[in-house]
Amino acid sequence: TGDRERQLADIEAMQRYAEQISPIKMANVALRRASFSEAVSDYEAMIEAAKFAIECVSDDGPAAILARSYLEWGIAQERTGDYAAAHEQLQRALALAKEAEDRPLAGLALRGLGIVARAVRRHALAYDYYKEALAQFIELGDLNAQASTLVWLGVLSTDLGDIARARSYYEEALELSRVTGYRYQESFALSNLGSNANYQGDYERATRFIKQALDVSRQIDNRIVECLCLNNLGTVKVNQDDYEEALANYEQSLAIALDTGHRSMEASAATGVGHALIMLGRPVEALDALQEGLRVRRELEEVHLHETLVLLAYGYLKMGNAERAREVVAETLDYLDEDGRFYITEFGLRNYVYLIDVLEAVEDARAGTVLRRAHAELEEEAERI
Repeated sequence: TGDRERQLADIEAMQRYAEQISPIKMANVALRRASFSEAVSDYEAMIEAAKFAIECVSDDGPAAILARSYLEWGIAQERTGDYAAAHEQLQRALALAKEAEDRPLAGLALRGLGIVARAVRRHALAYDYYKEALAQFIELGDLNAQASTLVWLGVLSTDLGDIARARSYYEEALELSRVTGYRYQESFALSNLGSNANYQGDYERATRFIKQALDVSRQIDNRIVECLCLNNLGTVKVNQDDYEEALANYEQSLAIALDTGHRSMEASAATGVGHALIMLGRPVEALDALQEGLRVRRELEEVHLHETLVLLAYGYLKMGNAERAREVVAETLDYLDEDGRFYITEFGLRNYVYLIDVLEAVEDARAGTVLRRAHAELEEEAERI
């Protein structure tokens, strides 16, 4: 957009000026460029800008500048799925922020560490990071940072199957974001509220929230939230059995994820594409998409790896390849036994149905065990509601 072009021109002008003043000025401008790169979802440029800021002041430079640089670097690596490296940079950022007694930066580093911990399925650790970050933001009176952290607590609650608690977090985040007028956070909260309504079977409310979020994301030119919204809309359409529309939304989401390099969203959207294609009777194309989604989720050690596995097994079954379906479903069950579950929503129940269909087709006696597990989890969710 024109605004983005002007912002970039301003940064380049500041950079030329800073080169004549001091390395610290140059580092500060580099950090401006890193923030701009995050806004336009250019994570390679974000990393390069953060590294340049560190080079400008050297490793013994001002702790606050170094903390901000490692924070930007770590955030970019989290977005591209390099979780080990992201953890390392965010830990550096946290230590330096504490050294500089910069509590806002320390809070951001804690929240980033929570996002990484959640991505690698360390749920308890993620919760601790989020709660510590939230406590700091509350003490500081930073409503925007509170809203963002509340959304991530909602995402974590969703992973753990507590849909009602997630909704409470999202609603509080939306209220705060509207108080401050922070539209990015408003769109993020709205999209997740829509996803939450979808999990509860309220498709009209889900569509309304997600479309509101999509409109805001496009107005502010935030492609990552746009990508998330399209993916969430695809899931709503799957639950409404509108697979053509689901496919269209998932494909748009996948295109943005590939263009921006957001690998977690790439895996989710590719899995969605595969799901829609199976239901449209196009299993060969579906398997290509699901195998790509599975490849990325394996590399990222993704929290939702089991969802792609069960769909892949179901796709092989639809192709008539029972032996391959048997192999994939065996891995699916191994994963679930290790640390997985399908949280009980209509979408989660679909995955259990697909899994049971495959087990019954290959005459695997564990179909009954899986059915009992699904029933037990459904009862647990009913008690929470």
